[in-house]
Amino acid sequence: MANPTTNFGWDLPIVGGSVNTWGTILNTLAQDIDDDLQLVKTTADAAMPKTGGIFTGDVEYAAGARLIEDDTAMAALEADWALGNFFSKTLSSGNNTITFTGYPTSGKVQFITMELKQPAGGDGTVTWPAAVDWQDGIAPTLSTTGNAKDIIVFYTRDGGLTVIGAHSITEPS
Repeated sequence: MANPTTNFGWDLPIVGGSVNTWGTILNTLAQDIDDDLQLVKTTADAAMPKTGGIFTGDVEYAAGARLIEDDTAMAALEADWALGNFFSKTLSSGNNTITFTGYPTSGKVQFITMELKQPAGGDGTVTWPAAVDWQDGIAPTLSTTGNAKDIIVFYTRDGGLTVIGAHSITEPS
């Protein structure tokens, strides 16, 4: 007949020896592990729903990255990294100067994605922050098609002293 642990039902060996036998010692250890895992499970279940729940606030990853998935419409032309990881903006005709604020502290890694939509005339251009180092050393040429969207990705890990930028894709209108 099986001798299961309390919480997870692991089969323990049946001990026929004295209280000090290895079987008794192993059974005690296994039951202690079973009890500890139950405490961890109870804490995790209370802190994080298995389905249907919604996280609020920032999620800190091992590397310190922040992930906030809301679409943050850029007020003016400022991308505040502290507000999120995805920014969208419809450009105005002519030049648009993008600014960055709210960088993570040095040692924390953050990526942001920016979706820039051309005005109907397709004549929006961008001046980027000086801190951006572009892929291949060249700032991207944005689409000139009305209502097309350019997706640009940025990364920093030194408090915004260096920001790496890359044009990801152009989505036709």
